[in-house]
Amino acid sequence: MNTQRPNIIIITTDQQRTDSLSCYGSTFTETPHLDQFASEGVCFERAYCANPVCTPARASLFSGRYVSRHGAWNVGMNVPEDETLLSHRLADVGYRTHYIGKAHFQPFGASAEQSIETFRDTTRYPDFRGPYYGFETVELALGHATYGIAGHYGEWVRSEVSETAFEGYSKATRLSERGFGGEAYDWEKPLKYHNSVWTADRTIDFLSKQDGTQ
Repeated sequence: MNTQRPNIIIITTDQQRTDSLSCYGSTFTETPHLDQFASEGVCFERAYCANPVCTPARASLFSGRYVSRHGAWNVGMNVPEDETLLSHRLADVGYRTHYIGKAHFQPFGASAEQSIETFRDTTRYPDFRGPYYGFETVELALGHATYGIAGHYGEWVRSEVSETAFEGYSKATRLSERGFGGEAYDWEKPLKYHNSVWTADRTIDFLSKQDGTQ
């Protein structure tokens, strides 16, 4: 019996239109790593996201169900904690499950006291590592890239730089005058402190420490 099983890595980008990817014809953005995935794998021409908004889209992706079934129909909604997700299925057959980056399965507004993703509640999440929605452990980057630096990602940045520098990096994510962004601008801070780089580095570190059969 073959006991070798592949690593399963799911990479999601947040509310990204198809035409913003070079592999789908974009001339505005450069996406070399995603283009490499596309060139070495399969590019779907008629695959449609169940919802254009982050929380319901993630809920549908991981549950395999439409928004009308899982109920998390917009930002500010909880993905039901009793919803069976892909992470639960993988754990049931022996996979080690871990989530890194923005989950947004729960609200992060100040009123969402029940949520470990509550954005302003910095006392709750530093010591929290899971389990969370079927993932044995998590390392979370809270909020959108336009809402400041927080979560486990924020704790890491804070441990790396001075408090003054941290505030500067956090401010750099809020240059947009719109709450959910809408404008493109340069990060203008050391690249290694960007949440995308942190997510990639943490993923590489996690995978390097795991049993290759799980």
